[in-house]
Amino acid sequence: RNGNIVAAGVYSDGTTSATIGTRSLNGVLGSDDVSLSGGTPSFATKAVGTNKTVNVIGLSLSGAGAANYQLVTNTATTTANITKATLTITATGVNKAYDRTTSATATLSDNRVAGDVLTTTYTNASFADKNVGTAKTITVTGIVISGTDATNYSANTSATTSADITERSLNVTAPEFFKAMDSALKKEDLESWKAYLRWHLADSMAPHLSSKFVEADFDFFSRTLRGVQQQPPRWKRCVRL
Repeated sequence: RNGNIVAAGVYSDGTTSATIGTRSLNGVLGSDDVSLSGGTPSFATKAVGTNKTVNVIGLSLSGAGAANYQLVTNTATTTANITKATLTITATGVNKAYDRTTSATATLSDNRVAGDVLTTTYTNASFADKNVGTAKTITVTGIVISGTDATNYSANTSATTSADITERSLNVTAPEFFKAMDSALKKEDLESWKAYLRWHLADSMAPHLSSKFVEADFDFFSRTLRGVQQQPPRWKRCVRL
C-alpha cells in the first residue's frame, strides 16, 4: 500500500527538521484496522521558503490488520513551507555624561538560533530629554538585521531601554591674566605695590579733587603729553562728565 503525508515547518531551530501533520494510506480494504505510522521528515535545506521538498523515511504500518499489508516503500515525499521565525531584538542603554544633546548609545541583543549568522544595527538612539537623571528612557529606532541567515527572521524595528545621564565634570583653570598677576604679586615687594596702588588712586581721582590736583593733572597729561595749552572751563568739564 502507498502512504501519503502532509508536513509543515517553522524556522525555529536552524535545522532541516520538519513535522508530519497527517498520514494516510491508499488501498486499505473495507474497515481493516491499518494505519500509517512513524517516519522522520526533513527539508532539503533549513532556509525559509514555500513549497519546499520534504523527504520522509522510516514509515511503517500499525494496527490489528497491519500484517495483512505491505508498504510499497517506507519513504515518501511531499512539500511544505518554512515560515520566518520571530526575532526579538532588545536594547541595553549606555550611560553618558551630560553633553547638552539627547543622543544616546545602545547595544543590541536577540534570541537568534545558536550558530546563525546575523548582524543587528540601528540608525538612531535618543533620550527623552538632555537633562541629567537616572534610568532615563531611550528610544532606539531603525533596527535592521543583515547577514547570511537574516532572511529567515522577521524582527522588530524599534526598542526602548534606559540609561543614566550623569553630571559633567568642569575643569576650572585660571586665565593667563591671573597667572601673570600672580607672578607679579610674588615678584614685587609689598611697599612697591602700595606705592603703585596709591599713585593709581590719586591719578584716577585728580580731575575731581582741589584745583592744585586738577592743574597738576592737566599740566602733565594734557599740556605736556598732548600739547593742549588751555584747560576747558569747569562748566564744560562738568557737562562732559
